[in-house]
Amino acid sequence: MVKQLITALPDPLSLLFNSFLSVGRIPSSYRKAIITPIKGPSSDPANYRPVSLKSVLGKIMERVIAEDMVTNIIITNASQHSFLSKRSTLTNLLESINHWTISVENKHQNRLAYIDFSRAVDSVSHPKLLRKLKSYAIDGTLLEWIADFCQSVYTV
Repeated sequence: MVKQLITALPDPLSLLFNSFLSVGRIPSSYRKAIITPIKGPSSDPANYRPVSLKSVLGKIMERVIAEDMVTNIIITNASQHSFLSKRSTLTNLLESINHWTISVENKHQNRLAYIDFSRAVDSVSHPKLLRKLKSYAIDGTLLEWIADFCQSVYTV
């Protein structure tokens, strides 16, 4: 339905989302999610993570805010590849291979460490995240909204 109404939705959604941001709270209907197992038997609690089916409008609001934040925050680390447009694990790998090749050609040693961050999102310290966002001048009702979102991440 949202795809069919794409030309009519921007103005009403903008008003709706701005009203949510103005009070720094997420509607309770946006907090509800169906948590599903990510792998293995559903009888094992370790197979459940907050990979969830959520409100389409809530996802749209999250995407709009995330895109705006990424475009307005200066990325200080040029080697960052995750969560950025046109950058991925593949571009990171290609860039790394290029550096390693140059290093080998110049007879320098290379050191390599593989780190699995697959569950890193699950263990993000929300207070630290909020402090970091504040250091990027994200504050006021937007920071309150994000804090409210952090509290609702595990709501079923």
